[in-house]
Amino acid sequence: MDRALKTVKRLMVDFLTTGKSIWAITIVAGFIALTSFGAIGGVLAAVMPKPVFTLAEPVVCAPGSSMRYDEFYDGYSTQVRIFCVDDASGAEKEKTLLFLGVVMGAFFLAIFWITWGVLMLLRAIVKKVLLKHEEGVKLQG
Repeated sequence: MDRALKTVKRLMVDFLTTGKSIWAITIVAGFIALTSFGAIGGVLAAVMPKPVFTLAEPVVCAPGSSMRYDEFYDGYSTQVRIFCVDDASGAEKEKTLLFLGVVMGAFFLAIFWITWGVLMLLRAIVKKVLLKHEEGVKLQG
């Protein structure tokens, strides 16, 4: 068990301190975001759809229009349709797919940047610890 733990620690240190680590960290953050944004964003959109889609309204609906949220049961499941309604003319444009894309994209970006920031912080901490360790070894030698 100790050998496995030491191996994992060594691999993490190598991953975080190699010259290509910024690219590796970016790829890992992208992979983590890609594999988890649907779970987080999808569950939130299913559990509380109106508040989640309301956050995307300023991005999707043009100025001078507002979001109209329709929810109905079709005999099998609950369906959602989202419209942008022009306040002046009352014209409606169905934009459900665009709302979903904006919400999912926002969750992807949030998870990506949080993961990237945490990994970069870990990289800085590991490099600082290794630098202090190397200085201590030089002073002893």
